[in-house]
Amino acid sequence: MAKSLFAHAVPKKGLDEDGYIVEQLKQDVLWLGHAKVVIRSDNEPALVQVVQTTLAALKMAGVTSAVEEGSAPYDPQTNGAAENAVRLLKGTLKANMLGLERQIEARVPVDHPIVTWLVSHSASVRTMRVKGPDGRTAQQRARGSAASTRLIPFGEV
Repeated sequence: MAKSLFAHAVPKKGLDEDGYIVEQLKQDVLWLGHAKVVIRSDNEPALVQVVQTTLAALKMAGVTSAVEEGSAPYDPQTNGAAENAVRLLKGTLKANMLGLERQIEARVPVDHPIVTWLVSHSASVRTMRVKGPDGRTAQQRARGSAASTRLIPFGEV
């Protein structure tokens, strides 16, 4: 399992008018390069709709098997890996936000548009740079090679 982390800030829960979240999820799955995928979500109707629309988009993009798996009702451990990923992302996001604020010597309001980019960037940093117990990054496990992109602090001037 690659344990790649993807995150996207969205204006509301569920499907959006321009298909942003479905396109982002599709691109994330295609980046992994798997022909067969299972997408798990809780059973919340707004998220189920996003997952079903994404599965259809993946099938149209050539993924041979794309299926949905709902979590077990009233069993929080079913989503344990997702909850852990959220916790890790929050920590990385907070560190990146503090670094950005130090860089620009100002506070950044949570509703500022740059935060949208910072969410995705924080997930990418974890995928490209954080090594697991096997000594490899999620990118190495998913793609077979380490990221060659040189990272600079978010907001570097």
